[in-house]
Amino acid sequence: MPTPVNTAEGGANAVVGLLEVKNIRKHFGGVAALSGANFSIDAGEVCGLLGANGSGKTTLSRIIAGLYLADEGEIVFEGQRVEIRSAIQAQRLGIAMAHQNLSLVGEMTVWENVCLGNESMKGLTIDRAKCVAEAKKALLSFGMDSLAGRLVGALSPSQKQLVEICKALSRSPKLLILDEPTASLEFAQVKMLFDVIAARKQEGMAIVFISHRIWEVMQICAKVVVLRNGESVSDIDVRNIDAQDQRKTILMAITGKEEEEGAVRERHIKKGENVLRLENVGLRGVLDDVSFDVAEGEIVGISGLQGMGQEELLLVLSGHIQKTSGEISFRGSPAKWRTAKQAISSGIVLVPGDRQKEGLFLDHAVLDNLMFPEYSRSRSPLVLNSRKLRKTAGSLIDKLSLSPKNPDLAANNLSGGNQQKVVVGKWINQAPEVLLMSDPAKGIDVEARSEMYEICKTLAEEGKSIILYASDNHELIDICDRVLVMFEGRIVETIDRQGLSEERLMEAALHVHDEEVSGNGVY
Repeated sequence: MPTPVNTAEGGANAVVGLLEVKNIRKHFGGVAALSGANFSIDAGEVCGLLGANGSGKTTLSRIIAGLYLADEGEIVFEGQRVEIRSAIQAQRLGIAMAHQNLSLVGEMTVWENVCLGNESMKGLTIDRAKCVAEAKKALLSFGMDSLAGRLVGALSPSQKQLVEICKALSRSPKLLILDEPTASLEFAQVKMLFDVIAARKQEGMAIVFISHRIWEVMQICAKVVVLRNGESVSDIDVRNIDAQDQRKTILMAITGKEEEEGAVRERHIKKGENVLRLENVGLRGVLDDVSFDVAEGEIVGISGLQGMGQEELLLVLSGHIQKTSGEISFRGSPAKWRTAKQAISSGIVLVPGDRQKEGLFLDHAVLDNLMFPEYSRSRSPLVLNSRKLRKTAGSLIDKLSLSPKNPDLAANNLSGGNQQKVVVGKWINQAPEVLLMSDPAKGIDVEARSEMYEICKTLAEEGKSIILYASDNHELIDICDRVLVMFEGRIVETIDRQGLSEERLMEAALHVHDEEVSGNGVY
């Protein structure tokens, strides 16, 4: 049982805030994940929990949710000191968490996942009818109640993310932790989530919102707590700060540097000959009459609402999917690749959207991940020059500013930003002519994103061509020479660098006026 703790001068059971964590420390082996984290939140408050990859956000959240046990420090919940030793205990206290790495079972239905671990019972058996009704009630807020009987494994990534959120919401928690909840969501789904957050806040629910998207935090959070290197460095009340100052203040707290989000150096664009040309390319039911070309040294962005064919376009270009109509030319001749292997041999490589499932062998060393294309290209795969491979990997690690600089470290021990650098690095070593990038900065912090895009600019200055799809328009504005906006599988507008702005990109993607997509306020 939790024991009372004196939290204020008013007496032993006086409550100051819903949750307060004090000087939390956590080590994994010899590595300190948290070395003095402090955090508090009141009922009915939406608080942003921010920091670079590896700063300790998820570790702190998992401690609060009962998935990890802190080495030191204390947690006070509703005025009582508690030691949360399991997720079940956290749930009984009224704490729920929607995870970035989803806690769903693909072989079970949506309603079974939503109710999993919290099933309504009828005697010794599950009350199926009541569980389905409760799941549908949670799903209704996102217009997904009709999917209650569908297998989770058959859903899209954005639908799975919403099921994860509904699973946490169905517990009716006093404290809800959302870990990168919008990373896989489409624009309209983000808006629905923000509406749900606003409604739950009015009902008195406290919500911890973890995101790398600064504009989201600015829109819904009343305050922001920033972690850096496992320590709490800032507790910012953003309600009385204007939008521009909010961004500067938050970014400086995250990075420890005074710089703008995504700030990268300008470059002198030296476009060469056309490398790639698409003429009326189609993919049945997905792409329709897509035409554009890409020159040497050019960075071309792909924008639009999620699910408009951007990812499929990159899959077609990389040989993973075969087009159903149109022509693709490479260096003035018809493209001959019909497989990804053939595309790679031609000099076209893809950095996939899901680095953990599609880009890395997580249990293998950084060295093996960086050198994997070399292994597959070797004429004698059973006889490898390990000294040469290790030297090449070391050079790549330095070029990528990988941290830590340990080629023998397993990839799953790297932060998200450093994992993505490895995915990019293994293809840099192949000296590609065209680099296709599918939302590469999703789920990585501001500084890691800036470093990765610096690498891209360097490659472009060396004459490489880059086609970049990003779900965050700020990234496209920062780095691209022009942006192609897609809607329902078509390119509906091409915007040159001089005309790039958030408002222009959103207007092209949504076909609405600026005033309908702008606005910045705290819910």
